Amino acid sequence: MMADIDELLRQQSALYDDVFNRHQLIVVGNGFDLACGLKSKYFDFFGSRLLQIDQIVDYGRQAWCDAVREADLTLWDFLLRMERGSNWCQVEETMARWVLPATCDGAKDSYLERTLQKVRHYPFADPNAEQATCDGRLEDEQGDEEYMLGNVARFVWMTQGRRAAVRMDRIGLLALLHAELRRLERLFSAFLAKQVAHTSTYFADASALLAKLRDDETPWGGSGEGETSLLTFNYTQPFAHLDCGIAEDNMVNIHGNLDGEVVFGIDGTECMGDLDVLPFTKTYRVASMGTKMSKAIYDTAAGGIGFSRTSAIKFFGHSLGVADYAYFQSIFDGVNLYGGNTKLIFYYRSWQGVTQEEVRADMVRRVSKLLATYGKTLDNKDHGKNLMHKLLLEGRISVRGI
Repeated sequence: MMADIDELLRQQSALYDDVFNRHQLIVVGNGFDLACGLKSKYFDFFGSRLLQIDQIVDYGRQAWCDAVREADLTLWDFLLRMERGSNWCQVEETMARWVLPATCDGAKDSYLERTLQKVRHYPFADPNAEQATCDGRLEDEQGDEEYMLGNVARFVWMTQGRRAAVRMDRIGLLALLHAELRRLERLFSAFLAKQVAHTSTYFADASALLAKLRDDETPWGGSGEGETSLLTFNYTQPFAHLDCGIAEDNMVNIHGNLDGEVVFGIDGTECMGDLDVLPFTKTYRVASMGTKMSKAIYDTAAGGIGFSRTSAIKFFGHSLGVADYAYFQSIFDGVNLYGGNTKLIFYYRSWQGVTQEEVRADMVRRVSKLLATYGKTLDNKDHGKNLMHKLLLEGRISVRGI
């Protein structure tokens, strides 16, 4: 009798390994490309552009417009110039501040209204008087916000012409913001393509790093074969023509790629019903450009059992920022993170000037924030509060260097 029970347990264990323990998902962000030598940091692209704004000191209309056109600056460059951040999340946060409605935060909509007020008055230096400047700015634009709004107003006049500018309204300004965002995306795509072309070791380094991530602690324990999917938040495609052990249908550039469109956007979770804001959301843009998706990216938990075939999700080089929380919520819901079997592994690498301990501590903070935010979405709030504790007790979460 005992022998029969042991044999039944053995068969159940084998069935679990064959059915539920044969898939892993790798999620990568810009830190992956940086680790492979690509110059894709925020300031690699924006640094020189923002510096050129500071070099504009002539506020006569023709001189100012000539300087902006020569530098090929977009409206978003002027908005980002006033922010104090130095990472790609800054783009998303700035977008949110400008396009989300006043119901979210009264100060946000005032940027649009205050800009329109400046637009209706001549925003350039008075052509009939000497320019009154101090420290490179007009006297009435010494404050950062007034300087930013003045630059936006001047940009409106430059692109719309005098008559159209004075008739500009909120909808028109949002349309201009959207058109300029698309232009910024094209400029960044061209910049990044050039970086890829000029980084001779990029493809070899990317292939080697992906292999490390793929082969570290595979769910199938090194026995037999399993399946790997890749969800990348990057626009690069270093594996498109390489045999990296991942099927082409299992690789998704969620926000576009250099062969097509690339997407800068905000999280659309709370504003999909706002038609003015919708074009600025990642969800809308991904849907409108027809990004290739695959059911094989992750396996949903089997009904009644609660286990997903995706038994490991590995993260590397992603900031785990708020703008992408909606994606992670969908994945965690799909694999039944709380009651299922899926393990989370967060990898990190130290870089020059930062110790291993500091990088690890920062990653732990980001992971804690991600899981705390996700926990608030669970129906059982007690489960949400103890999610990370449960994952730790069950050995289903780890933070490690690679």
